[in-house]
Amino acid sequence: MESKNNINFEHCAKQMRDAIFFNNKTRNVMAKIEIEVTKIQKILIERGLTQTDLYEIIKSNGSEIGKDRINRIVNGKLTNYHTNTAKILGKALDVGLDEIVD
Repeated sequence: MESKNNINFEHCAKQMRDAIFFNNKTRNVMAKIEIEVTKIQKILIERGLTQTDLYEIIKSNGSEIGKDRINRIVNGKLTNYHTNTAKILGKALDVGLDEIVD
């Protein structure tokens, strides 16, 4: 039995090997994660705006697009929407249609 002052170097070495293996494995997995960002998401991120901010801008311009619809468009889940919707989004973000439509 070891006393409290004795160090089990084999145990320490194993823990270090396990930690290095875990970190390398995690790093390799993280390197493979890719996130697709829509053009609208990129604009919002660059300007520090939220989807709620976008909703409020659209509303203040006298138009309306539901929050759920904005969410689906921004996240790329809704890609087939009316050109009028795209124009409203473009006006709200002060960009041309080609800058928001993927």
